[in-house]
Amino acid sequence: MMNVRIQFSKGYEAKYVSHLDLMRTFNRMLMRSGLPVSYTQGFNPHIILTFAQPLSVGVTSDGEYAEFQMEEQCTFDEIKDKLNAAAPEGIEILKVTDELAPKFKELYAAAYEVTLQCNQPKEALLNVLNREVIPVEKKTKKGLKEINIKPLLFDFSIEEEAESLMLRLKLASGSERNLNPDLLLKAFEKEIPGFRMDYKSVHRIKLLTKENEELMK
Repeated sequence: MMNVRIQFSKGYEAKYVSHLDLMRTFNRMLMRSGLPVSYTQGFNPHIILTFAQPLSVGVTSDGEYAEFQMEEQCTFDEIKDKLNAAAPEGIEILKVTDELAPKFKELYAAAYEVTLQCNQPKEALLNVLNREVIPVEKKTKKGLKEINIKPLLFDFSIEEEAESLMLRLKLASGSERNLNPDLLLKAFEKEIPGFRMDYKSVHRIKLLTKENEELMK
């Protein structure tokens, strides 16, 4: 038996693939790869496969992670090559390991890069981000609810580029607390008079534990 953790990227070609479709894609990849993957027992067996944290539709990433089991030992290079050969455009396996620490349940934060073209200077955005309270309406099972997302914003910076702003964000990400970057953009629209956004690109770089440890080194 071999436990496997992989780090993979989700590029532009795959950014509109939902998490459910991504799970189906990986099941097909594992079956096509010919790797000796493990299945559950019972009437309807399926591949034992788990993902670290769902990625929002429309977001690209270099820091996605999944785990599965295999009945036999294989080299990391063999696993990587066979999965990449079976992967669709936009999905690439970057790293493979048999080390499962830290656990997925220890996830605490995610690092993002958000490229933004808007009609406001970075000082206007920083004014919002530096507030003690950042109210945003969030859709819940009971309808719209106003929440303060400031406690979920761990770190931020903004750099001016040629025709855009680069926001570097560290946001809450885990089973208990999670902040989608789109909620910050909604805060700009709500709190900055006349705010208009012409373009945005959201990219997740990595997932982190509370101790700032990455899932794979």
